[in-house]
Amino acid sequence: MKKVFLPLILLAVCSVLFADTYFTEKELSVFNGQKGQPAYIAVEGVVYNVTSVNAWAGGTHHGYMAGQDLTAIILKKSPHGTKVLKDKPVVGKLVGSYTIKQVEKMNFKVGKSIYKISNNFVYDDNNNVVGKIQ
Repeated sequence: MKKVFLPLILLAVCSVLFADTYFTEKELSVFNGQKGQPAYIAVEGVVYNVTSVNAWAGGTHHGYMAGQDLTAIILKKSPHGTKVLKDKPVVGKLVGSYTIKQVEKMNFKVGKSIYKISNNFVYDDNNNVVGKIQ
């Protein structure tokens, strides 16, 4: 096997292993690249591991901290946009953090129970995880 394919295989394996890992913003904040923690960033709901990226050494890049949702920064201010994330390991998805009362209010607003709670996760009517119960 050529060396060129190894990173792609590792990326594919990581994507499968972490496909069902969900982070709230609070949980993501732990992965800030400080004190031995890996550096994760979220962009458009996807959480990437940028620990091995030299530009993210120490958990910061151009004044922005890892452990955050950087969607607005990447889409509006970054000269490279999302293209630099294509080969970065995906470690999970960013979801909301809700109380049971908040989920009940969301269902009341739409007039039907489209949000359901199971095992402390909040699912939409298509069974997609959209949040965690805090």
